[in-house]
Amino acid sequence: MKLPKGGAFLLLCAGVSSTVLANGGPVDFSNTVGSGNVIYRSYRGGELVSENLLITPGFKYVDVEATYILHDTGGGTRTGYAFPVDLALSASAGMDHSILVDEEVPRFEITLDGRLLEYQIRQGFNTDTFLNSYGSEQNFHRLFFTTTFEIQPSDTVELVVSYSVKARFSDFETTKNYFPGFENRYFRYLLDPAGYWGDGTVEQLEIRFDFSELIANGGRTVSLPEGGRWIEETQYVISRNHFNMASAAPLEVSYDVSIWGNSRNLLGQSDDPEECTVTASSYLSSSGNSTYSPDNLIDRDLSRAWAEDVPGYGGEWIELQMDRPMTVGFVGIICGYTKSQSVYTSNGRPRTVTVEIYGEDDVYTETVILEDIPWVEVEKGILSPLVQPIYNSGTGIITDRVRLHFDDAYPGDTCEDLCVSELFVAGWRWE
Repeated sequence: MKLPKGGAFLLLCAGVSSTVLANGGPVDFSNTVGSGNVIYRSYRGGELVSENLLITPGFKYVDVEATYILHDTGGGTRTGYAFPVDLALSASAGMDHSILVDEEVPRFEITLDGRLLEYQIRQGFNTDTFLNSYGSEQNFHRLFFTTTFEIQPSDTVELVVSYSVKARFSDFETTKNYFPGFENRYFRYLLDPAGYWGDGTVEQLEIRFDFSELIANGGRTVSLPEGGRWIEETQYVISRNHFNMASAAPLEVSYDVSIWGNSRNLLGQSDDPEECTVTASSYLSSSGNSTYSPDNLIDRDLSRAWAEDVPGYGGEWIELQMDRPMTVGFVGIICGYTKSQSVYTSNGRPRTVTVEIYGEDDVYTETVILEDIPWVEVEKGILSPLVQPIYNSGTGIITDRVRLHFDDAYPGDTCEDLCVSELFVAGWRWE
């Protein structure tokens, strides 16, 4: 078993807490209250010709690349800019800020016409507050990534700021569930500080949200800025001409990663074929290239399944025997033969299942009635929408043996074979 357990100013708020709750607590979160893009010293002798902003939301981090075309209309200038990172005081007090920055902003780079610029991190203090995950106000501490650059008279330059920063979230575990819950990620980007440059307008503005990775992993958008359009299934774009940045409303987006996170956990923390053995009361003989043995239950291949080999439904079982004991917190299955829609509906799918977890002193038994989930085609590795929990606990049971009894089934259209595509058993070992 594998076991566990300027442009614009960007504000990425985080629900931050160091308090562990009585029935659980935070397992992953962001210390970042806010972070920012380039903030220019006010300079009216120039213009912001264009800004192209690419925002790529990920599971924990948001990748940002902002490309600015700046033109000097005066006598040239040496200007300074800063990228702020705001950390919750309760989270950052007494800690090395460089460690926090490495975690919250693991990648940061600024170039001017392709030349990498050096920057420094300076400490500041902000008396403003933000709302944490509990709905109460909390102060934050501000750090700045700072540097300077020169623009010669009448020059046009390209400034690129690229970085990764943690989104706002707080994922929690409880005693009721083995896997943690995944809070929606939140991202906020303030455009109005770009008004420091020139007359506060930009001739051409394009903001592109690239949701390719999110959607490929089963995620979805929850809320988006208004005024944009989908140009592809994964690309949301906002375009403006001669746009007043000084009075621009913030960009805000939130997105759901629960399927992504649950699938990662299922694949990363469940049974390893080298450390367990799966047996069954019966199984169909091979037919051509198709096999139906219980080994198919832990191969993570939805084109193969275990199929029983007795008339009718009910009375069959599968069992997982581990090489050594562990604390089992989750048992779940993918019902049916999920190779294709026709194969899925042709064969039987478990309805009533009784789990037996053989503990040190007794046997834990629970009977559950499963849903008859319609067949859906899923991307490889995105299994969680199909997995139905049979046992789920944040405390678990010490065992080396788990058995599932199939008491009845949702009948297949043409076959009486009861099928299960995958079995998941996850837990902890204390080495």
